[in-house]
Amino acid sequence: VGPAILVVVPSREGPVGVLLRTAEQWQVAPLVRLVAFYMALLGGALLVFLYFVLTRLVVTPIDRLSRAASKVASGARALNAPRGGGAELIDLGSSLARMTENLRSEEEDLRRNMAELEQATLELKNAQATLVRSERLASVGRLAAGLAHEIGNPITAILSFQELLLDGELDDEARDFVQRMKQETERVHGVLRDLLDFARP
Repeated sequence: VGPAILVVVPSREGPVGVLLRTAEQWQVAPLVRLVAFYMALLGGALLVFLYFVLTRLVVTPIDRLSRAASKVASGARALNAPRGGGAELIDLGSSLARMTENLRSEEEDLRRNMAELEQATLELKNAQATLVRSERLASVGRLAAGLAHEIGNPITAILSFQELLLDGELDDEARDFVQRMKQETERVHGVLRDLLDFARP
């Protein structure tokens, strides 16, 4: 019969085959090369299309999400999750935004607790300083009471002797001298009374 090409066409009654005879000199190789070229061209176009689709749906949203996370790491207050991309990436962005919000809220709570702790520490330091001052004042009071008691008795005796001297017969110069001694002794006695009043609780 010679070289021929079988073409099968589907139909309702069943496939119909047509046998086309070709001339002896007609070659099939150029047709195969042409089909291979078109298949390669179609495959390349499909790869370029898939590249653009994947870039738009996956790579670009992930890149935006990464940049938003970097901004949060640098101090931004909220994560602006990208709205584009696949549903999983949108859910991931929303989850990261909620997690960032929770972390910021916990950070604010921690800052408030730190401020309260610093305030409580300051109040404790002030209370400690007040207690130290009170203890020092109490020590000074005890010392003043002891001094007033130890010095008060001799001063009272000196005042009594001065009164006796003044009641006796003295010339004017001696009386003036004793009178001035008595005034200075009474001044010391007044200071001792003030110390006792200070030392009294």
